[in-house]
Amino acid sequence: MLDMIPAWRIALAVCLTIPANAVHATDRCDDLLDRESPAFAKQTPKEFDLTPGQGWRLLATEGCKAQAAVAIQRFLSEGDRPYHVYFHGAQMDATVGNYPAALEKLQRARRPEMAADSPFKWNDYVDAVAAFLRRDLDSLRRCRQEIAQRADVPGNAANLKVVDQLIDHFGKPYGEIFR
Repeated sequence: MLDMIPAWRIALAVCLTIPANAVHATDRCDDLLDRESPAFAKQTPKEFDLTPGQGWRLLATEGCKAQAAVAIQRFLSEGDRPYHVYFHGAQMDATVGNYPAALEKLQRARRPEMAADSPFKWNDYVDAVAAFLRRDLDSLRRCRQEIAQRADVPGNAANLKVVDQLIDHFGKPYGEIFR
């Protein structure tokens, strides 16, 4: 049936269903990324990744999640970067639905120097996010159990809350859980 409708009519119908503010938002976000990219290139990993109002966070707080993911990818391509930049890159990729890229970054976000019996359960947290993206509820629950056993350690309690959110919203898109 669709093969009987001229392509230009389908294109017009699609264009008319896209809200005008969505197009303007994308333009605004692309402009912001272009304008801020030179500054991003000069920032330290701490400034780019962990400082509110700077780096990718500047874009994300403006609602420019896809552009934040692009900015992180560019920053990562500039050289050796710490694990936390990869983790936040994975979060932004997952937020915009790019699970393959997120899973790849999560591999680099793991800290192999941390022993499995380390009190801080960073690798279990990273693995929990990966399990959610792979739709592997059993692995997600196993990771949660590991983190919960050491919820008394700083950082683990906050990460446990995130993992609980992943379990509570299992099967939903990552980007719908953390807006």
